Amino acid sequence: MHYEVQTYRPRSPLTVFVIDEAVLRRGHPAVMGPQLDYLATTAQRPDVMVHVLPLSAGLHPGQAGPFIIATTPEGEEVGYLDDQSSGRITNDVAPLWAVWDTVRSVALPRDQTIDLLRARAWTT
Repeated sequence: MHYEVQTYRPRSPLTVFVIDEAVLRRGHPAVMGPQLDYLATTAQRPDVMVHVLPLSAGLHPGQAGPFIIATTPEGEEVGYLDDQSSGRITNDVAPLWAVWDTVRSVALPRDQTIDLLRARAWTT
């Protein structure tokens, strides 16, 4: 968890994460409890937003794989897509924004996400 600690700076950029609830249910309880507690604590920072995509969301376009949309200091948007064999960078971020909007629309709000993370940390 060293890299997570190093990501915080006084003027850190806003980072928004959507995590599939299924991921929270994997792993050994001795490992998952502290990690979920750390996520819940980190999600309360002003520069971090964490949202859980509940199992009840069913199939969604985000299941195609993880991706990142970033804005450069010059204001350009760039996307990064990852899969089992490779990753790729793209300047065509419109399809990624469409997936992002769909996934975010069914993800839990921030407060409910933090409550869920704390409950899972406690029961793990």
